[in-house]
Amino acid sequence: MFRYEKEMIPVLVENLAKIFNTQYIAKEFSTGNGIADLVFTTNLNEESLFLTIMA
Repeated sequence: MFRYEKEMIPVLVENLAKIFNTQYIAKEFSTGNGIADLVFTTNLNEESLFLTIMA
């Protein structure tokens, strides 16, 4: 279906956003045990939110 991961990720993001009605999606998210291609949630508690953006 997809030849490369970079072709698959935008399709997954679009479908996850529609199916789960969410905009909270992170790509290439460092988990401490590696890098997850996609991480998403349907509910985000801003009081305990902590993200580090690394370039």
